[in-house]
Amino acid sequence: FKASEALILTNGVFSELPEPSIRRFCVDQLQEHCMRVGTLARAICNGLHLPEDQLDVASMAGILHDAGKMILISSFPDEYWRSILESRSRYFPVFGAERQALQASHAELGGYLLDLWGLPSPIIEAVTYHHEPWLCSQSVFSVTDAVYIASLIDHERQSNLADGWSEPINIEYLQSLGVADQMDSWLRLHKATLAE
Repeated sequence: FKASEALILTNGVFSELPEPSIRRFCVDQLQEHCMRVGTLARAICNGLHLPEDQLDVASMAGILHDAGKMILISSFPDEYWRSILESRSRYFPVFGAERQALQASHAELGGYLLDLWGLPSPIIEAVTYHHEPWLCSQSVFSVTDAVYIASLIDHERQSNLADGWSEPINIEYLQSLGVADQMDSWLRLHKATLAE
């Protein structure tokens, strides 16, 4: 499974949405976010000298990390919109507002969808836990952590009109992995990603 296949999958899913939903949820900006997260997650893993196969997984997981939002946009647009508004008004992570409204977050729905599609388990895990990587059983830095970091950096620096509130990066968690000192370099990598 290659990054190009991830792009084809996301483009296919995004293209099935009705035009009003594309505008309401700023789907073009969401696609751009997913691309930046894939690029940055790969760069983060590369900087930490993870194996080449993990770099590919990071790219694919980053590109697909918000696939569950497509389920929400297409099947539960009003509930999802209310979750976004609730998130903004309460400064509460949007994935938590989704869970309250629908008993599942976009991350969990995305992981389930990718599992149904038969994608590799490291991609499914990264998508499912990209907001809460500490719930995984790993005790060393992983692709899931890279997608978590890349997504939050991009949300912080490039938020769009259909975003909910995003929590800050959990520095204590990064300290437990021994990588908190890398934040400045990851922010520079993000800036370079924007220039591409």
